[in-house]
Formats: sequence, structure tokens, C-alpha cells
Amino acid sequence: MEPVLHYGSRVVKGFLPKKVLDEARVVKPELPKSCETIDPKKGLEKVFSDPVPSGFTSLQDFFDGFYRGGVVSLIIDDHTRPNIHTKILLPMFLEKLRSLGVSKTRVRIVVATGTHRAPRGDELRNIMGEAWPAYRDNIVVHDSGKNLVCLGELDGVPVEVNRVVASSELVIPLTDLEYHYFAGVSGGPKSILPGVTGAKITTFEHLKMFGELGFARGVARGVLRGNPVYEYKVRVVKQILDRLAQRGTWVYGVACVLNPSKRFVYLAGGDLFETHLEGKKVLDLVYTARLRERVDVVFVSAKQLGLNLYQAGKAVHAAKDGVKPGGWVVTLAPCFDGVGRNEFLGLMRLATNQLGAGGWQADLDKETGLRLIEKVLRIVQGEVVRRFKIGKQKVVDLLTVLLHVGWGHLVLVEEGLSSEERKVFPFKYPFHGLPPEKRLLRWVEQLEQEHGGELTYCLLDDPGLLIRVA
Repeated sequence: MEPVLHYGSRVVKGFLPKKVLDEARVVKPELPKSCETIDPKKGLEKVFSDPVPSGFTSLQDFFDGFYRGGVVSLIIDDHTRPNIHTKILLPMFLEKLRSLGVSKTRVRIVVATGTHRAPRGDELRNIMGEAWPAYRDNIVVHDSGKNLVCLGELDGVPVEVNRVVASSELVIPLTDLEYHYFAGVSGGPKSILPGVTGAKITTFEHLKMFGELGFARGVARGVLRGNPVYEYKVRVVKQILDRLAQRGTWVYGVACVLNPSKRFVYLAGGDLFETHLEGKKVLDLVYTARLRERVDVVFVSAKQLGLNLYQAGKAVHAAKDGVKPGGWVVTLAPCFDGVGRNEFLGLMRLATNQLGAGGWQADLDKETGLRLIEKVLRIVQGEVVRRFKIGKQKVVDLLTVLLHVGWGHLVLVEEGLSSEERKVFPFKYPFHGLPPEKRLLRWVEQLEQEHGGELTYCLLDDPGLLIRVA
């Protein structure tokens, strides 16, 4: 079958020379296993009656014997997340709460923005699905700078939490699990920190991602144990849960995993941490692709992340796990919305200002290029740490990938960046202006001529997959 990749809404093919295909130099990853899908309505019944772990108080038992008529807060993701699970689960949860006698006036829907901006009205409508507009007046949008309650300190930093959450009788985070490039896996405790915490403790936790140069050891997609960001998150969230319990607030976590076809393959309720860890096992089954060895060139489609360069960086990061040091990462992302974030562009301008004539397009030998990348990375990382703001870490991530592959070994196929913006980022843009398949084919033919026709290739058409090398 002819290899294909997605470029926006287009399917791109015919970009690999016949010789590469005939010599079987395209290494196909072992794709994830399929899991039995779950009917969310039936799954919801288990969420209420069969908690994880066994012995944990179920939601049904809580409402049968302990509920005092207080506020029930449902924590949901903000507009930066897909929210497919929210659209399905939130209306079902609200109906179930009504059937259990919870008055609509006692329900709050807390949007876990972390340090992001507040979602707009159209974005809230998209998040809530059929629960909109009936519950629009029940929405509380978290603000990391105000309406907070302090639940003590940790390492000298105030641990502040959204006031509505802290004053609720029951808190139910509705989370889904996906791989995250520095937190390891989204969902679970991440719905609390940074979801509904104050900016000070959020910043302190996020800074755990940085090592001496680039990200710290253990900071990676799919890694929880040994990941300093996750491990600190657990410490903070455990303190939050303990202090909330002392105030009479109980937290019951709900975690789910959707497969690449967006069907539920895991749905459970109970302990916030245990449901998350059990869900990660399923996530690994359905999203881990295995390679027998690293390859010279990884082509990755940014797919839905390719609307802007900031989001497309997640695809670049995903490809890094499968490419050899000194190899090439080729990203397909139209970037119709341009760069995506001003902080990202501003820090890359700072990085570019450290370069000599020719900027990122200069022709440098391997060792000179690596030394320059390291110099730029140290300068930019220092600036990021000194004036940290969420989003700035993306520049460190991009430069870390560049340090792995080497000067000039990041390639981007796009059509939404201006000529000035292209100069600021460390990509090559071969044969810009041609159709994407022609750009790729000419670039591969040129690469083959320069490197003797022995290179190996891998195609990653889903940036959500996690590559593991056997």
C-alpha cells in the first residue's frame, strides 16, 4: 500500500521515491492494539456504583447516606482541549444528579482553565454540548489570580484553590487521558493542578520541567514515575485533597480514555489517582506504536494540531521519540492560523538574534551547529525560567528536539507563515510554494543523493501516538 500522510484536510501521497519503497526502507511501526469499546451510558452506571479501587466509597453510597444538600461541582476541561468526552458525559452526569435529587441550583460547572484565558461564549457552547444553554448560568470559569482559598503552603509557596471548589460538598473532575509532553499524561490530578489552582503554585510546579539544559530527566510524554512534574503534582494535590476533606469537601475522580476513533475504551470513577493510573494502562495499549529501531527520517502529520505552529510543536515532539540522533524530523502542518502565540514568536526572535548571518538557514557543519544550538538554548531557557509564563516552555521543547537531530534537520511543510516568521523558526522549508507532495519528493530525492541511498524512514500520521523503540 502506498504511504500516505494528512496535510490539513488533504491526503498526501507519492512523496517517497520508488527506490526507497522497493528496498523496503520504510519502517512501519507496530500499531497499537484495539480494546473493547464501552457504552458510556452503561459505563456511567459503573462510575456511580463500582469505584476504583474497590472499597472506595461509591458515588451511589455517598448520595444514599452522606449527601447533605450542598454544592456539587463538576470540573471540566477548557477550550484548549478536545472535550469530546465532556460533550458526552456532562449531560449524562447532570441528568443522573437530577435523578438523585440534586437541585439544579446546587450544581456548579467549573471550567478548569489553569492559567489560560477564559473561554468565549461560543467556546463554552462547544465544550458543554447538550448541557448548553440550560446550565450556562451554573458555569464558573476558574481564574488563577482571584477568588481563591489558601489551603496552606508547600515548599514556601501558597497552595491556593478555586473558592467555589473549596466550598463545595462534592467535587467531581470529569477528565480524559492523553499523552502530555511534560506532565506525562493529562487528566486525573492535572484537573486540580493546574486546572483550578492559583498561579503561584502552578508556576512553581511547571518550573519542575526544566533541567540544566532543556527538560529535566524523566520529563516526557507517557512518563509518570520519575517525572518531577508529575511527582510534585501528586504532592500538591494530595495536600489539597486532605485539606478539602478537613473542610467537608469530598473529591470523586472520573477518568476516561477514548481510542483514535473517539470511542470510550476506559471509563471509571473513584480515587483521583487510582483511576488515573488504571486509565494510563489502557492509554498505553491503544496509543503506543512500537519501532524495532530508530530511523533516520520521521515524517509526522500534525493533523488537527496543524492549524498553527505552536500546536504543531506537539507533533514535532512526538516524532523525536522515533528518530536517531542526527536524523531528520519532517512535519506536515499547514499553519493556516500562523504562529499561534505571541510569547512563542517573541522568544524565538530572541533565539534568532543570537545567530550570525544567515540565521537558521546558514550552512553550518555538524559540530558548529550543535554548539550554536546549545548556546541559544541556554540563553532562551534562562529567560523562560526568569519570567515564566505558560506557553513559553514550547520554545525550550522545540530547541531540545533540534539539539537531538542537529542543525538544519527540522523540516516544515506549511503555507500559513509569513516570510518573516519563517526566518524566526529553526526549520528548513524546502521548495516552498510547490504542492506538499512535490516538496517532499524533491527533498527526499536530494537527501538520498547526499547520503548514499541507505536512509530509513518512518511515517507517523497520528501525532497522538507514543513511539516506543523495542
